[in-house]
Amino acid sequence: MNRNKLLLILGILIALSIVGATVFYLLQPSEEASKEKASVPQEKETVEPTKSSQDTTDSNHNATMLEKQLTNFIPLFYNASYAETSEDKIEDYVTVDFYNEMQQNKDNHVEYEDKDYSIRISGLSFYIPIKTQIENETNVKVLTSFATSIRSSGSPEVDRSILVEITMTYSDTWRVSHIEDKSALSQGGE
Repeated sequence: MNRNKLLLILGILIALSIVGATVFYLLQPSEEASKEKASVPQEKETVEPTKSSQDTTDSNHNATMLEKQLTNFIPLFYNASYAETSEDKIEDYVTVDFYNEMQQNKDNHVEYEDKDYSIRISGLSFYIPIKTQIENETNVKVLTSFATSIRSSGSPEVDRSILVEITMTYSDTWRVSHIEDKSALSQGGE
């Protein structure tokens, strides 16, 4: 009896092993399925480079880039002699519409023939409303203040504080789209 029980148990184990091996063999993926699975990671790889180009664009959509653009723009806009000698060009920091407006108004500006004329900008500060989330905005108004010191031959040096509201617009990077002088506010005006 012990022998019969042992043979029965051994027979059941062998049968279960054969059934298990058959099921395992049938459930293995076919060559076509394995080729399809191999192609899926390749598709993901082709999607990722376009995602990284979006990340590059989005990396410009932040407060750091906004401040950098403004810091480079202010001397180009307010110091004509600096703008003429700088490698940076003002067109890179403004929208097309604002640049065209500047070109139309260019004839109204007085050009200084005085070779000793110079302007120095210092104390550049930017103020953005506290609740503004730069990454979620496409237009941001930035209150900008700075001190200027203007020197010209035959005239004493003139110190003047300037307060302007600069509207920044985001497309591929932050660009100036409008400037409004608010200096009268800091001097007790409107």
